[in-house]
Amino acid sequence: MKSRAGYWLGGALVAAGVLGAVVWFVVSLLALGDKVDAFQRVPVPGEETVGLEGQKYVIYYESSTADEFVPAFAIDIVDAATGAPTPTAAYGGTLTYSYSGHEGSAVATVTPPTAGEYLVRTDGDPGVGTANVALGGSIAGPLLRTILGAFGIGAVLGLSGVALIGVTAVRRSRLHPAPLGEPGQAGKGPLGRPRGVGFGILMFVVTFGIYSLYWVFQTQEETKRHTDEGLGGVLGLVVWLLISPVSAFVIPSEIGAMYRRAGREPPITGWTGLWLFPSGILIVPAIVWFVRVQRALNRYWEAAASQPPSAGGEPRDPVLL
Repeated sequence: MKSRAGYWLGGALVAAGVLGAVVWFVVSLLALGDKVDAFQRVPVPGEETVGLEGQKYVIYYESSTADEFVPAFAIDIVDAATGAPTPTAAYGGTLTYSYSGHEGSAVATVTPPTAGEYLVRTDGDPGVGTANVALGGSIAGPLLRTILGAFGIGAVLGLSGVALIGVTAVRRSRLHPAPLGEPGQAGKGPLGRPRGVGFGILMFVVTFGIYSLYWVFQTQEETKRHTDEGLGGVLGLVVWLLISPVSAFVIPSEIGAMYRRAGREPPITGWTGLWLFPSGILIVPAIVWFVRVQRALNRYWEAAASQPPSAGGEPRDPVLL
């Protein structure tokens, strides 16, 4: 897709991925809260007759401190009709929750042999406040589906959007190239300023990344003013803040397109973005991305500044910043 529609469609996919992940996560958590609300509860100490199915139940201890500490307590479950005891087993693992005003920790499991009514007796010191024993299904599966579902929706749609934007950026960078062998400038607008690569890396580090906001704005604003093409500083900064992986492809794509319009072979293209996303998580590839992008920019501005005014634009001396 060579039109700008690829940018919009890719951005829409990324936005849909974020929104879909959030909606899935919220709806799933609400459903999980309803599941916890539906647990059958018996006070500690106390006894209640509850209806159970012939399936495995998790026994949770609920109190205001259950996620940190579960005191010793006793629980007996017997068939209300026959008095036959139903054995319990210790819960193998750690599982806690805090939903709908309930804080609980899994302590045991029980599997009634048949569906029916069972008498549940508990004994122990509830400590501060009140305590309950809750019987219900495991929340581990629903919780895992909540997390994986949100991640899956966000990853599939988000990565699809980023890929579409990257492909669009690469293809647009090849539009309307000037004939190679007749180097000049890509536009008649003012030239940008070459910037020190080492200085830029240092500023990224000492400002904990805040310098990136200035750098992205200036880089895309200068490119836009020179060629009258591209996102520009404001929109480029918004994209960087909201969906920075997109900028990883768009910025080198715009610079590569600038080289082609000037009739020179581009040293970088939209595919250069792969150094920053997803490889940038390793830090070193992110540095490689910045070095390649900034060096390509510097070479273009310096070469364009050496052209006579008739070649387009107002040449000016490079200024390191």
